Amino acid sequence: MDLISILEGCCRDLQLVCNVNKTKCMILDPVDKTKIVSKSSPLFSVNGQHVQFVNEFRYLGHVVGFRTTII
Repeated sequence: MDLISILEGCCRDLQLVCNVNKTKCMILDPVDKTKIVSKSSPLFSVNGQHVQFVNEFRYLGHVVGFRTTII
């Protein structure tokens, strides 16, 4: 949540608006499954609007997912 607060502060200082409709959140599983701390995800919000959780998203023409292998 601290990083989101920094994002909000920087946007406010620079007079920018974070487009929450284009902002996505994706949680990656750790390599070591014993490091999983929670089965549920917290709700993140920017300027009072909830950020959507996704399993994959398109970035610069590529689909990025939690099972994506980067070569």
